[in-house]
Amino acid sequence: KRQGLLYLGTELGVFVSFDDGNTWQPMQSNLPVVPIHDMAVKNNDLILATHGRSFWILDDLTPLHQISEKLNDSVVSLFKPRNTYRIGQPLGFGRGGGSTGKDYQRINGETVTFYEKRDKDGDLKRVYLNAGQNPPLGVPINYHLKQTPQTEVKISIIDANNTVIDSFERNAKIGMNRFMWNMRYPATSGPDARGRPAGISPLAPTGAYKVELTVDGQTLTENFDLLRDPRISATDEDLQAQFDLMIEIRNKLVDNNDGLSRLRSVRSQINDWIDHTTDQATKDALTKSGDQIEKKLCAIEDQLTSVHEPNAQTVPPVRLDAKLMALSQVVASGDFGPTQGQLGVIDELSKLVDDNLETLQYVIDNDVAAFIEQVSELGLPTISH
Repeated sequence: KRQGLLYLGTELGVFVSFDDGNTWQPMQSNLPVVPIHDMAVKNNDLILATHGRSFWILDDLTPLHQISEKLNDSVVSLFKPRNTYRIGQPLGFGRGGGSTGKDYQRINGETVTFYEKRDKDGDLKRVYLNAGQNPPLGVPINYHLKQTPQTEVKISIIDANNTVIDSFERNAKIGMNRFMWNMRYPATSGPDARGRPAGISPLAPTGAYKVELTVDGQTLTENFDLLRDPRISATDEDLQAQFDLMIEIRNKLVDNNDGLSRLRSVRSQINDWIDHTTDQATKDALTKSGDQIEKKLCAIEDQLTSVHEPNAQTVPPVRLDAKLMALSQVVASGDFGPTQGQLGVIDELSKLVDDNLETLQYVIDNDVAAFIEQVSELGLPTISH
């Protein structure tokens, strides 16, 4: 892969040479001081057989393949990412979502225990208690900085159509830096008003991508591919169809949540003007109009999301947002194309969301408009919607 690159296992650890063995430097990282009795390179990973500390694997040797003398001469260096297999986060059960305490995950028929914590960039990481630590899922993006940047570095992931999938800003340090892209598109517009998660971020399909690194006005770009997991039977076309459906679900959930936000904004403004009205006769008139609007808003809201708090005696009804979230979880539960049933469900749910948003628009165009006119006649500021 690179002329002159050698690895050396010794009684005290592993060393690397970039000049055919003329000079050597340690490459310990988090490897304990331990004898190295055998080494092998497979799929650009360095596998070490130690005496007394089991197997160790240095993931992703591609940055070492690309190191050259010009590294120290360049203010910013972006390494070409390795082509990465498209593998999503394994399913788990328990609390999850960054909860404190133990959770569990099934791997090859065995149950392993883990807990979750956030790293310095705020990303959620799993720490396994009774299993080895796999390499991070995603595309490793390595870059080198000769000096501390004046601002945060910006990393953008771009698809084959030159469309920016997502962008990230990170604090970087002098020397080598690594960012892991989890191969996912952004989720919906965020959690709902009660803090519940708003669906799953769609896993990107196989194909060509590029990463764009911007540091203090200088931009560098490298290409990479997402590869199909060789263990699955689904085709690239199946995975593309699955991705298209996930995007459709995500976007409909965005519409649903945006409608909720709009509805609640209108309600809040109506209540504000009623509460701030000091004249009792005016307050009574506005309250009467507001109550009529509130009944219609409540009926729409109760279709878009559950407004009932769960308790030990009752289970709140499942509304459109929860149904869309559940559908996304089923579709994303494995690597396969969508079923006819799943396609039928999204068509049905989409129609229900659209119908309720059309009803909301009708209420705004008519009932809220009449309320606005009433407010204007009283000389009060109007409602924005």
